[in-house]
Amino acid sequence: MVVMQMNKLHKVASVFGYVIFSIIITFALYAFISTELLKKDYVDVFGYTYFIVSTGSMRDELDVNDVVIVSLNDTYNEKDIITFREDNEYITHRIVCISGDTYTTKGDANNTNDNPIVKDQIVGKVVFHFSLFTLIKIVGVIIILFIIFSFLNFDKILTKVMQEDAKKNNSKKRLIKPSKLKLDILSGSKRKLELTFVGHVQKILALNHPEKRFSSSEIDKLKFLYALTLNLLSGSVSELNYTLDNPIFTEKYDYKFNDIGFSNSLRNRLYVMPITVYLEIMILSILYHREEFFDATYKVLKYKIMVDKDFNTLKNYNQDDLVNVNLAIQGFSKKLNVSLKEVEDYIDARRFLDSEMY
Repeated sequence: MVVMQMNKLHKVASVFGYVIFSIIITFALYAFISTELLKKDYVDVFGYTYFIVSTGSMRDELDVNDVVIVSLNDTYNEKDIITFREDNEYITHRIVCISGDTYTTKGDANNTNDNPIVKDQIVGKVVFHFSLFTLIKIVGVIIILFIIFSFLNFDKILTKVMQEDAKKNNSKKRLIKPSKLKLDILSGSKRKLELTFVGHVQKILALNHPEKRFSSSEIDKLKFLYALTLNLLSGSVSELNYTLDNPIFTEKYDYKFNDIGFSNSLRNRLYVMPITVYLEIMILSILYHREEFFDATYKVLKYKIMVDKDFNTLKNYNQDDLVNVNLAIQGFSKKLNVSLKEVEDYIDARRFLDSEMY
């Protein structure tokens, strides 16, 4: 929860910073075009402009170098502070008297009134003011904080860029045609019957298979199969049962077996096969993007192990075949640029936690 809140806060701060920066750049560009290129005396931003106080005639209210925000309206009252033009200069003083169309102004710090002016000379009324020095300090602090923030998050930014680049590379590598991905899973010491069976299943899977990139779900299933082979190589029945009962993918059985080519005859033939054949078929199912076939094979395997009280399913296979399947998964993963180290680390961690020494 705290991490999520920090991430949200970080996103809000980033957006706010970009918005403020964009506003400042846009305003600066607009001011430059208006005053330098179009030769206007002041800018007009949605009915407002600004001036910088250059004298101390209003020092009780405005200090030298204060910035005044002026509203470009045409309604003025006594005691309003206005900015007006006189002799090619812009003056910001307070109205002390209004007589018809004539306005008399005076600086709060002056002893005498100014010469009367007419309404056409008035630019507008001061609605807000602030210290230019304070503004510079605020901008400076924001810049310093931004620099510090950038340095503190440089490693995260770099990591994110590298991850995005890796994702792009992975996407390219994950578009692999089955004909170009040589997995030597049909070799080894298998009996002829097993070779023939897996070969026919492969033909079913190859029929009208989609050509697409390997999904995250398919990658998870590949890692799951790798975990199963490690469990079998270790000879641990408890590890294998735990892996089967806690798959890292979502099981889906909302389709009819016959509709996906998983007929009753195929299911019956598969049932008597050793566990290495199940693993091979599930690898081929991933290769041909037939996840529903993977799920169906996995369901039969779970059922077979569940009813096999003597665990013959886990014993009736050739060790060389299992090693061959394990190497095939490693080769598959390498071509897809998928790391299997996290699977190995997870199994090592479970063994440590389950050991009597712990």
